[in-house]
Amino acid sequence: MIAARSLEQLLAASSFDAVHAAIVAELGRLLKGVTVVRHPGKLDINDVVAKAVVKAPGVAVGWSRARADRRVAGSFDQPIEWTAYIVAGDYADLDTKRATPREAVAHAIGSAILEILEDEDVSSWGVPGLDRPLGEPAPTVTPLFTAKSFAEGVAYYAVTWTQVLPRRGRPLFGGEAPAVTVSGGAADIQFSDDPIPTEVRALIKNFQDGGP
Repeated sequence: MIAARSLEQLLAASSFDAVHAAIVAELGRLLKGVTVVRHPGKLDINDVVAKAVVKAPGVAVGWSRARADRRVAGSFDQPIEWTAYIVAGDYADLDTKRATPREAVAHAIGSAILEILEDEDVSSWGVPGLDRPLGEPAPTVTPLFTAKSFAEGVAYYAVTWTQVLPRRGRPLFGGEAPAVTVSGGAADIQFSDDPIPTEVRALIKNFQDGGP
């Protein structure tokens, strides 16, 4: 049975804040000349049009949904759907005297983020125990801009991906899985001191006794 916990304990057990901050820091390091900021959640299109999110060229990192996936061991994976909101305007290179339209700028930034998400060396953002982004659903880049915002000289895109926070929850066996050794062709299961559900212990004993 799950025990009551204080807010302080809940915060101490959560890796969300650290992961969010690490994503922002790493994208800011890798996307030179692009402002990367933290966004509290799902972007409101009204905020986007009002240009209250981040100055172009910029990226605001937020999230849209978290899910819990129960594992056999009794612990939980928590997939988070992250979103990098891209704000881009037309770009003029003074050296080459070449102008690049805002949608091309946004696409270039989005493509760079997709490359970062595929890089096994940086896509875990330096957070211990954090897996790389999931391949399914695959990371995507999607245009968000409205006719009004585009007419005002700004394009908005969103890069979305799913990444699982480090595993949390109480394992079925209360700790490490029982050690298993093989002697004479039979499995010898060594239990820890943690309590094991009666029905699980009975099934294992039945198996050891040669039951069906």
